Amino acid sequence: MKQRLSAINIVALLQNIKTQVIGFRQFCVLKSRVANIYDLGGKVYIFKLSLPSEGKRYLLLEAGCRMHTTQFAREKADIPSQFSILLRKHLRTKKLVEIKQCGIDRVIDLCFRGDTDNHLILELYASGNLILTDNNYVIITLLRTHKFDENVKCAAKEVYPFTHAANMQFKPFADLGMTAETLQTLYSKKPEEKVEEDVKEEEKKGKKKKKKEKKNTLKAFLQQQIPFINSTEAEHCLVSVGGNPTEEVSESKFPILLKVKLQFSFR
Repeated sequence: MKQRLSAINIVALLQNIKTQVIGFRQFCVLKSRVANIYDLGGKVYIFKLSLPSEGKRYLLLEAGCRMHTTQFAREKADIPSQFSILLRKHLRTKKLVEIKQCGIDRVIDLCFRGDTDNHLILELYASGNLILTDNNYVIITLLRTHKFDENVKCAAKEVYPFTHAANMQFKPFADLGMTAETLQTLYSKKPEEKVEEDVKEEEKKGKKKKKKEKKNTLKAFLQQQIPFINSTEAEHCLVSVGGNPTEEVSESKFPILLKVKLQFSFR
């Protein structure tokens, strides 16, 4: 069973969630309102969304772990936490108008519109976090406070640090520069040599161990250029466009890599 979501998982997840709690039609967006927010204990919260033309929708958020719709009845806390009370105060009756991924990391931004606009940021990496901000991303309240370094911290009254917390890239993938020319430049660079040392084994054989040059496969090369995909996802992308993940990178394989880039351009 999958315990953590990758950045690519979130891309697919959000497309599914949007069709259920927001929809792509304008009238769905305008009628999607927060009816209530429930505290299930720990870092788990359920948003009850009201869609008059389609009934109720329940959106479950667990900091650091998951986000999905649900129909299962769950036991709610008899007394809501202080965090839940603040979420209700700022978000209840407001419209959920957008759900988007921030940058290329496992961070989701839920946008709410009303008399004043708010954002609820869900972090799905490490210990996770749930952060309520105003329209300018100034933090109102959050589950946990922490520092990224001496000058950057995630705390109330601070602006949410996108560049540190969400590995934020302000350009779409299509504009990151993977072209035939840039691929040629990257390809011309030699991969790092990896040397494995085993002193005891060498003493037995009485031979000098040769340096092993790491084979630069299409899968490894793709992972270097697209920082938010893992080995399995890189392999899937290559196979889907007719590539062999274990083949060595060469100029003749550039069209395969550019086809993968095209897939991400239409995220």
